[in-house]
Amino acid sequence: MQGKGFVKFLLIALTAVCLLQYIYMIPTYNVEKDAEAYAQKFVQDLPDGSTERIGKARQYTSKYLDSMSSE
Repeated sequence: MQGKGFVKFLLIALTAVCLLQYIYMIPTYNVEKDAEAYAQKFVQDLPDGSTERIGKARQYTSKYLDSMSSE
């Protein structure tokens, strides 16, 4: 039982890192959701399920995410 303190330290450090990563994930999810809404605004005229609509939606989503990457 000599490494009991070290194990507790590792447990606390790992928990802190996991929580920090989870906190970063929340704003990222919101920005990705906004990017999808932005893309849907531009491709709503195209027929559903068409390859053109899917490609354009990906293109607009990518542009939105690139513009938000510096913020």
